[in-house]
Amino acid sequence: TVHGSLGDDAQSAWLKKVIGKCKEKASFYYLSIRKHEKNEPTMLKVPLTQTMHLKEESKGSPFYLLLVALNNNSTSTQLLEMVETVHGNLGNDAKSIWLTGDDKEGDTPFYWLLCALRNNSTSTDLLKMVDTVHGNLKGDASTAWLKERKAGGDKGATPFYWLLGALNNNSTSTKLLEMVETVHGSLGDDAQSAWLTDRNAEDDKGATPFYWLLAALSNNRTSTRLLEMVQTVHESLGNDAQSAWLTERKAEEWKGATPFYWLLAALTSNTQSTTDLMKMVETVHESLGDD
Repeated sequence: TVHGSLGDDAQSAWLKKVIGKCKEKASFYYLSIRKHEKNEPTMLKVPLTQTMHLKEESKGSPFYLLLVALNNNSTSTQLLEMVETVHGNLGNDAKSIWLTGDDKEGDTPFYWLLCALRNNSTSTDLLKMVDTVHGNLKGDASTAWLKERKAGGDKGATPFYWLLGALNNNSTSTKLLEMVETVHGSLGDDAQSAWLTDRNAEDDKGATPFYWLLAALSNNRTSTRLLEMVQTVHESLGNDAQSAWLTERKAEEWKGATPFYWLLAALTSNTQSTTDLMKMVETVHESLGDD
């Protein structure tokens, strides 16, 4: 309702970046915060004269907070429709707004969109939104996908990390795998480091995007296309292949598991053709050297 009432000012309202230590009238910003805290669309009905104190740092924009809210309620069709509507109205600013977030935390609207997809990995509409935004990124794709969060339990996580988390949660999704293939191809020389990013979290520390790719393969062990993706990534890792295959998960659950472990889990659990999997095991074994 508020968005519709803003008319030609809608774009600037969503893009307003809040910076500095001050008390300012920031009604639209406040409305989004209430939505983020309560996860209830009805909380949008807040008087338009509310004010708030701000710290000496960027805290994003209303659009940024809308995506945080979507992550907190990733199954909400109403929230996703709002994101789609605002994105469609952004015009030439569509690319930059997805990359403008909280400077201290290091997260962006794009980061939270991928978090939402990880939380609701079966949503075709969320995946379509990711694909649309990726298409807008063009030359900034690598920067957007690999921007790391700087603080908190998810320090080190990237949008690419959450994309692989989504694939692990829904390993039979052809569309998700296609998205992974597309993004991998767009990363260029940064692809190698992208697969090895570690998230600083007690429950997943040591688990990299490459780890989640192999975990996905173990969940969908008969997928030829997933295995081909593993082969492609293995070849792109170069001198880092050895450490990539042997990086251990440090969480209590599956503590000590490695991508190599999940490759063997896929092999031992596969009751159908194992020829291609066995070839992959042999290839990896040769690359491990003395390890």
